Amino acid sequence: MEEVNQVLLSGVVVEEPQQRRTREGRSVTSLIVGFRAPDARPGEGLPSACCEVEVPEGTPRRQVGELRPGASVLVTGRLGGGAGGVVATFLIANAPA
Repeated sequence: MEEVNQVLLSGVVVEEPQQRRTREGRSVTSLIVGFRAPDARPGEGLPSACCEVEVPEGTPRRQVGELRPGASVLVTGRLGGGAGGVVATFLIANAPA
């Protein structure tokens, strides 16, 4: 059976993005993206859940302005190993409505 590993995540950047290198030496931007969890209680503050997203250097993106806390993002990607974060394959940030 072929593995299907695709993620679509939307939310807001909740911490300052961090530039770092992976163990393999690749340059990535690490984001913490907050969103409303499906089991969140009514009136619970936003975000009610968070996910770490790695954006490898060279990842296609459509971005308006800076990527900083409060920026709205839409990420497509794959679940990574280990802690279960997302490795981005495409990023849209601060797109006009």
